[in-house]
Amino acid sequence: QSYDVTIDLSIEGVENARSINTLDLKNPYFRYTGQPVVPPPGTSTTSPSEAYWSALDVQGARQAVNMVNGISVNGLGEVSLDNTGNPAANILGLGNHFW
Repeated sequence: QSYDVTIDLSIEGVENARSINTLDLKNPYFRYTGQPVVPPPGTSTTSPSEAYWSALDVQGARQAVNMVNGISVNGLGEVSLDNTGNPAANILGLGNHFW
């Protein structure tokens, strides 16, 4: 069973001001909520989570790094890359040593 609704809109006294629209109410995509129509999936130009990530401050981002499955892990995000002392101390120099 189908429920078709035809809407015929015209303005009296204006010659070319007329619009006719037919809606199939059995169509599962037809929803009238009074709200603007939501664009179909795949037409977004921004990520839905972009607003969330842009709202994080520096401290919030650091705390997010220190969380593993919702459990705080101290020191996980605090990695030091300071190698001013002796940058090559942990590298074995092979040079011309071949066995």
